[in-house]
Amino acid sequence: IIVNIASALYLKDGIWASFLGVINIQKEWIAKYTFGNWGWYYGHSILGLFKTILYFCASIGHLEADKMAHNWPSELFTVSSIISVIIILFVTWYILFKEREFWKIVALIVFVMLLTPPASSDYRLLYIFLPMAFFVNSLQKTKYDSFYTVLFGLLLVPKSYVFHTTKESLVLLGVLVEPLLMIFFAYLIIKDGLKSKSEKINVYENLN
Repeated sequence: IIVNIASALYLKDGIWASFLGVINIQKEWIAKYTFGNWGWYYGHSILGLFKTILYFCASIGHLEADKMAHNWPSELFTVSSIISVIIILFVTWYILFKEREFWKIVALIVFVMLLTPPASSDYRLLYIFLPMAFFVNSLQKTKYDSFYTVLFGLLLVPKSYVFHTTKESLVLLGVLVEPLLMIFFAYLIIKDGLKSKSEKINVYENLN
């Protein structure tokens, strides 16, 4: 913050003009990337996944899919926002009260960071290296470790391959595959954690 304020002081119109400029750029970004068709085919967010599914449904139904991509239905954002809030609340509850393994906590936080924003570009997948590094160095072993290894590898494999072209843009494979991989990965982590917790409770009850 201090660096940004100090930098703004050197601009011609001062801090207030810089602040207004940032606000205007943010509004333009939201209009183009969230509500428009910019970048959704390069991302890996839940909203991008829904946009792609809706786009192909419209194409199959012989509707004007390209026109719709410039003016997405408002219900799409409502549903995506509700699902994102539910995911954030559930993962927060799970991390606070259930999960104790550090790399899994980091992985779930990273997945939420990548999935829930309305727009999420490919370069943000670099965050996947954080939980992967802790996973590799973890001393705890489970029967799902081989699956976790494969999923980490699949998430880091480049998937910028064109599988559909439109009049104005390209739809890439990653926009469908990456969010589904992260959702499945999170499901395995939570399933493993809840099952281990249940088994420990059963063992404790049997001993008593």
